[in-house]
Amino acid sequence: MSIEGIAIVLVAALAGALIAAFAMHSVGTKRAVDAEPSGRSVESELVAASLTELARRVDTVAKGQADSQMQLSEQLRAVADGNAALLRDTSRLAEALNHTGQRGRWGEVQLRRIVEVAGLTRGVHFTEQLRVVGEDSTIKPDMVVTLSDDRSIVIDAKVPLDALLSQPSGAPESFASSGPSAAEVAARHASAVGAHIDQLASKGYWRQFTNAPEFVVLFLPAESLLGQALSSDPGLLERAFSRNVVLATPTTLLALLRTISLGWRDRDIAENAAAIHESGRELHDRLRAMTGHLVKLGSSLGAAADNYNKLVGSYEARVLVSARRMADLGVAQDPIESPQQVDRLIRQSSGVALTGTQPQ
Repeated sequence: MSIEGIAIVLVAALAGALIAAFAMHSVGTKRAVDAEPSGRSVESELVAASLTELARRVDTVAKGQADSQMQLSEQLRAVADGNAALLRDTSRLAEALNHTGQRGRWGEVQLRRIVEVAGLTRGVHFTEQLRVVGEDSTIKPDMVVTLSDDRSIVIDAKVPLDALLSQPSGAPESFASSGPSAAEVAARHASAVGAHIDQLASKGYWRQFTNAPEFVVLFLPAESLLGQALSSDPGLLERAFSRNVVLATPTTLLALLRTISLGWRDRDIAENAAAIHESGRELHDRLRAMTGHLVKLGSSLGAAADNYNKLVGSYEARVLVSARRMADLGVAQDPIESPQQVDRLIRQSSGVALTGTQPQ
């Protein structure tokens, strides 16, 4: 209810209360002949109390309305400030998008973000602004994505906004409205997209790369750019496919790049499996060589033990006999201890031979 309506209700209530009080006073006057002075005093007090309560309520409502009016004014002021800021930001954005160079950089930034979100790494899985010198001309696509099988997909970002920015409203959503102006702007936008299709098809990017798929991706950085073009010219997709051009929006391009990322992941897994297999083979060869050295060392230790035992036997039979005789003759006082022979028994390993087969 508006403030004026509330004021009217309050005035009507006040008038009704006054009329009721006047009626009660008239009735009291007619009964004054028979009524006692104390009765008139009670009725006057009741009327006065009613008028006081009514005045208090009116004052409370008036204060509440004043507070509400103040809050509403503050909210309206905040909304006005927000609209002004939004208008300034929109004007700056429209001014920036009116420059072809700014639109191109915006499209390239959007393309890079989507590629990075898909899990691809710059310099490894994709290259930006790659300059390729061909037989007839030099090309410089916005991005070249390398597949896991070393083939390449060329992506070029386009931002056809001239037709959209020429609208008085400046909003692409106004395509949905009926009227010749909206239909004309939609047709101009579809024609701009078609011109980009023909331009990319004429460059033949795929011919400049080895084993590249015979198509180029035309990236539109907003879903509405493709949707509005197709609403005016539904044959754009078929036209693009027939000329080896794939129209992609952020959603469809992300799906394509995710598939490419999975291909790289599978390749990494396969390479890791091959590396693990090669490391296992090298470890097996080294263990086999080390086992051979241990066997040779055991044989050498056995031969050394035999030679040592022969030396001990010869020493005891030829040298210690003379030494003991000298001790018997009183030449030496301390006896010479006899060396002990070494047990040649070598413990055989119970391990499996490293031949790559398991024991039966």
